[in-house]
Amino acid sequence: SEKRKLEEEYEEVKNEVMELTSENEEATIQKLQDEINDCKAILKCGVCFDRPKEVVITKCFHLFCSTCIQRNLELRHRKCPGCGTPFGQNDVREVKI
Repeated sequence: SEKRKLEEEYEEVKNEVMELTSENEEATIQKLQDEINDCKAILKCGVCFDRPKEVVITKCFHLFCSTCIQRNLELRHRKCPGCGTPFGQNDVREVKI
């Protein structure tokens, strides 16, 4: 799964950080922290940028948190926030990342 891959990459990054020389340690640590933050951002909902992605819209395969998609359904905003593809409750499925 993507989460496991990210966890493995995180461990690799941590190991690389430990092996750095003192000359370039600070710059390299910052670069690796930025990469980790980028990976974490990929897992966040693109609507609220707060909660993790939990559901997929099967019409377009975009992922969002359940709260944001349920709110859209309740308000009858039944278009994907990412691409505008129309969808209904039956097009929303839970995913494990």
